Amino acid sequence: MQKIPDYHSLSMAPMWLFYEAGKVELARLEALPSEDQDAAYVEQCKRRLRAEIADFEARFPGYQGPPAEQEHEETKELSTREALDLLADGFKVVRPGVARELCRLLGVAFTEDLVEHDFVIHDLLSTRGGYEAGVDCLTLAYYAIKELGLGPAPGMTYSNRAMQAVANAPLLKQALHIVE
Repeated sequence: MQKIPDYHSLSMAPMWLFYEAGKVELARLEALPSEDQDAAYVEQCKRRLRAEIADFEARFPGYQGPPAEQEHEETKELSTREALDLLADGFKVVRPGVARELCRLLGVAFTEDLVEHDFVIHDLLSTRGGYEAGVDCLTLAYYAIKELGLGPAPGMTYSNRAMQAVANAPLLKQALHIVE
């Protein structure tokens, strides 16, 4: 009897990431013109990727993509404390729906200019991977500080993203009306 894999187990995450990334890269290779000087090498890479994808699909026939929890992130209502935690992290990237919620909490208009479409998101706990649209939280923090007219952002005096985010946190805390 064949054991059905637990698709929510942490050990599945690297395999999913590889599989999903392989499909993305295969699509990119398929889009290359066939008259390219490296056509033979590209064909060799495509064959390898097709073999890896087929192997994964044979081993895990019931695979239907990462768990649905990532859709929840798009519509999740954030508390002001959660918003501050995201904005005070110099390295977080959130989906556009979460960025809209952050803007709503901050009282600023969301703009599509904040969205970048080439983020590589690798989050092993939720088994996501691949190129996706996202909003850099540090960029969003600077945008909010400017839009709210809170003066020059203190983080601009630092070159380190983490220090920038920490320096901007008090202004964002004020904007979110968090009192301690």
